[in-house]
Amino acid sequence: MIDDDGDVRRSIRLVVRRLTSDVVEAGSGAEGIATALEKRPAAVLLDLGLPDMAGLEVLDAIKAGLPQTPVVVISGDDTVDSAVDAMRHGAEDFITKPFLPERLLATVRNILRISQLGHRVNELESALQRETPASELVGCSTRIRCLSDAIRKLANDTVPVLVVGETGTGKELVAHALHENGTHADRPFVEVNCAMLSGARLATELFGEPSSTGTVGGRISAARGGTLFLDSICDMDPEVQVRMIGYLESELHRDDDDSAVRFVTATNTDLAAGVAAGRFRADLFYRLGGFTLTVPPLRERREDIPALAQSFLAAIARQYGRSEPGLDDAALDLLLGYSWPGNVRELENVLRNAFIESDGREIDRTSLLPFFSAEHTSDEADGAFGDDGHLLPLRAVERRHLAAALRTCSGNLSETARVLGIGRTTLYRKIEKYGLQCLSRD
Repeated sequence: MIDDDGDVRRSIRLVVRRLTSDVVEAGSGAEGIATALEKRPAAVLLDLGLPDMAGLEVLDAIKAGLPQTPVVVISGDDTVDSAVDAMRHGAEDFITKPFLPERLLATVRNILRISQLGHRVNELESALQRETPASELVGCSTRIRCLSDAIRKLANDTVPVLVVGETGTGKELVAHALHENGTHADRPFVEVNCAMLSGARLATELFGEPSSTGTVGGRISAARGGTLFLDSICDMDPEVQVRMIGYLESELHRDDDDSAVRFVTATNTDLAAGVAAGRFRADLFYRLGGFTLTVPPLRERREDIPALAQSFLAAIARQYGRSEPGLDDAALDLLLGYSWPGNVRELENVLRNAFIESDGREIDRTSLLPFFSAEHTSDEADGAFGDDGHLLPLRAVERRHLAAALRTCSGNLSETARVLGIGRTTLYRKIEKYGLQCLSRD
């Protein structure tokens, strides 16, 4: 309860004690915000007429730090505009003073039930994630195994981590894995995409709104004791970079490790090059890049595609309440041969679209093809099949494979012969046989 009138607080307590005895009181807006963020209650009852802050300002701060916590506004202002404003700011309900005890009791009972259901949903989702963890890096390639090992070693550390990788490689997944495998897995994981917000809006989102009692709210405050994931850190506004440096310097003097924020950042560009070009502050780069993890693009770990495809299809099937479809050999060949410019995210999207179109049947090559970008489908992606989906003659398959090997080796004949496991003389003969001289060089 946040209300400056002690008599009102006593009246509310008499009503809600029929539902719970665990009630915490606050007599001002600043005290209410601090208490709510510390106690993380199942629900908040908020008076709008507070002596130190505007009630809607308190509501904004609580919803920013505890977005899932229901807030009921109790106010002496019974105008429609006040009720509409409160609901727009995230209030679950609006009760006018003087209130009827039965009305208040019914409202509190409902929001506590909603809060309990929310917690139950979170528990069930957590159980499902333990069965098939969202933070699990799927794959058996050497690079993924090394990345998984590094995550396990860093999970319980507090050193800031910079995650580097192309768009769609799974940088957010790595951030979640760092958080969920550590000792603070039960603490908040808060994400902010620096590319999605302007400088002023990003500053407010991170550091909170200024008020008459100081600065309240903000994602950094909400992440205390847990992890703050700053995605697209390369796009952070220069002025926000300055404020972030100031915040990090002030945190060096804090003794409360339990409320410290673990920073994980991500970029799809060369952040060191951004420092050299003057787009990113060097001091911030060194503070946030304590350790760098690189997520490889999918084209460099093709051996992981079968396991990734199986994992995605299982998750998609659960989401739609249907049985998991299989992938026939031709479909898998197509997945293995595609260059995946959108990386793992593109693979998931392609499989989701094919799943919907297949209507629960086994996914074949024909159901996949409409969702591929033709310019990134190489000859080797066609494998043993022509554009009509029929098997190609052995001669055509060998020519395609040879052409792919020549392109991969940039026309270097010695390297191509070594990769194919044949002698240079045999290679010369095949190049001439298939008319591929234009792809070769000495």
